[in-house]
Amino acid sequence: MAFINVVGDRQLSYTSLLQPGVLPPVIGSFTFNTLNTISFDVGAIVPNTAKQLNVTVNIDCGYAGVASKFNVWLWTELDNGQQDVKFKQGSRYPQNAISNDSETFSFAYSSKSPKLFLKSDYDQNQNLSINLFAVGYAQ
Repeated sequence: MAFINVVGDRQLSYTSLLQPGVLPPVIGSFTFNTLNTISFDVGAIVPNTAKQLNVTVNIDCGYAGVASKFNVWLWTELDNGQQDVKFKQGSRYPQNAISNDSETFSFAYSSKSPKLFLKSDYDQNQNLSINLFAVGYAQ
């Protein structure tokens, strides 16, 4: 366990969910088939005492025929109604290959809303997907 200095003297203990050779817990996948907000339950993955959730966002894209950009918003909601929002933008372009992008985000977390939310402005579901993995939490 490591300690993360959050604000002033307040520290949280961090728990990694990563082990060599073992996939981290899967939160869910999204295949760009709707413009609606999607929610993923993470309450079974992190304890209710968690204050922060770390998520690796992996985007796979391939065999695109038409060039276009896509945007993705991911967020958690806190007790007071605030949202901790993260943003990713990607590009699709004509290719005969597969591209991959992976990034880890830290979200503020509340067990009163144990969900990770996702919304995109692209719904063509053409060889494009996101996989979400829980890689750690702090409490």
